[in-house]
Amino acid sequence: CNITLHGLAPEATTRRLREEIQAATGVQVHVSNASLLDYKQIHSMVKETQDKFGGLDILVNNAGIQHVSPVHEFPENKW
Repeated sequence: CNITLHGLAPEATTRRLREEIQAATGVQVHVSNASLLDYKQIHSMVKETQDKFGGLDILVNNAGIQHVSPVHEFPENKW
């Protein structure tokens, strides 16, 4: 298991969090600050994850909003 961590916190904060997660778990952590308002940046973030780790197995979207539908029917503009 490896993690791509996305956030808009200052670089020092995400670097510290990456180091803490790696030290506590032993997993590799990739950090991205892609704009979630830009589909091209989102797709690039997913591609970077796939290239770095060989795939993407689990996605957690924790934006604090709700739109209910099966994941394969989830509209891009609701992400």
